[in-house]
Amino acid sequence: GHILKVNSVCFTTDGENVISVSDDGDTRIWNIVSGKCSVLRGQPNVLNHASISPNGHLLAVASENNCIEIWNLNNTKQNVIRSSLGRNATSLASFSYDGKYIAAVSTDKRISIHDLQTGDSIKTIQKNNNDIRSINFSSDGGKIISVEGNELHFWNIGTGDCSKHKFNDVNQIHNVIYSKDGKYIAFDYKGDYLYKAHLYWGKINTNNNSVDQLIYSFPSSDCFSLSSSGKYLVLSDDNAIRIYDTKFRKKT
Repeated sequence: GHILKVNSVCFTTDGENVISVSDDGDTRIWNIVSGKCSVLRGQPNVLNHASISPNGHLLAVASENNCIEIWNLNNTKQNVIRSSLGRNATSLASFSYDGKYIAAVSTDKRISIHDLQTGDSIKTIQKNNNDIRSINFSSDGGKIISVEGNELHFWNIGTGDCSKHKFNDVNQIHNVIYSKDGKYIAFDYKGDYLYKAHLYWGKINTNNNSVDQLIYSFPSSDCFSLSSSGKYLVLSDDNAIRIYDTKFRKKT
């Protein structure tokens, strides 16, 4: 396996493999059933984050040397997108729903958006005050939502304008996911006195891109994901995996 710290893991879209990236510079693909591992070796740098494209064909790896490695998982061919954020390392990468664009976050707290086909930078979003923990495109590709401290930031890609929603009773939001229809978000957070993160499912006010209401909260969770249909939320809590219907909050 990896000889240094693992920084990110993700499932392939078929659910058959797990991908891990590490400080050792290796990208490893693990088959869940057989346990066999294949290695993708690109430029010898610390790798910070891995993300799978919606169609499952491409893998983006954010690298310490201010670039994004794009791997075609069908033929393991590599392409490198050089970040437009100077010499700062890239800490996160995220695909748009249509697979045309990729967003990268730099360690100096800026977001750049690139054309996936050409690698050209089409937009750089201004420097932020806090570390960016998570980024996701809206389903229509017009907005990016980012997590910064106890705030959700809704960025209009065309204008660069930002709408912010702050949660005063929250210490740190960790991750956020848009529903495919763009109407809802799921995010997990820790309060000042909580050991584990709690998960919220909220409705977005499309007029001002804020969280209009928190529909309900779920038990504490270690990690979570949203089905592509937006109908189900899956979350883990210690040794249990729970699946909820997002409309009725029923366990399935």
